[in-house]
Amino acid sequence: MRYRKTVIGLTVGIFVFSIFLFSAVPQQFFPPSGRLELMVDMKLEEGASLTATQAKALRLEVMLGENDMIENYVGYMGSGSPRFYLSLDQKLPAASVAQFVVLTRNVDDREQVRDWLMETLDREFPAVRTRVSRLENGPPVGYPIQLRISGEHIPRCVNWLGVSLRKCATTAHCQRAPGLGGAQQGRAVNHRSGPGAYAWHYHFRFVYRVASLGFWRGGQPVP
Repeated sequence: MRYRKTVIGLTVGIFVFSIFLFSAVPQQFFPPSGRLELMVDMKLEEGASLTATQAKALRLEVMLGENDMIENYVGYMGSGSPRFYLSLDQKLPAASVAQFVVLTRNVDDREQVRDWLMETLDREFPAVRTRVSRLENGPPVGYPIQLRISGEHIPRCVNWLGVSLRKCATTAHCQRAPGLGGAQQGRAVNHRSGPGAYAWHYHFRFVYRVASLGFWRGGQPVP
């Protein structure tokens, strides 16, 4: 080979140049989805009734019907949409959950409707945890940032949750930090039997567990 050094130098130069070109490659494994649907999630406080969820969802339904860029929409109260798309992040049934599938005419309208929905939901439903998301390619991931705090001392956990959310709200890379709607509160179940009155206090997350197991007296289930 007459030009060994030239060939080796060009090979090494092209290799190094290709490494620098990797910085211009988008850091996303799956390409953006071109689907025209938007998923609108509404989550009220834990323990909210289906009637309260329906009232919020009907308010949003009226606003969706007044937007000309929306082709059509369908809403679900008490659960999420059935799986019509493989990567759909399905919602578990709950009385405090509502979800809308909003269809737009084109990608430009989709982005404008998304911006309008995010602004409207923040303004009209400040006490509701809301989210407007596209149908992305790839497996569902839920929220990009998910934080779970657990412990025996509930007030201390709620305090740390508030500190974390305020930190997220003041971070430039965190766009939408939900409020303290998920903070769990105590509940009381009053049961009267015979001449005496008894008050049983439970944390609300145990009420369903206790009620589903049933009440027992003297080793026998109470009908």
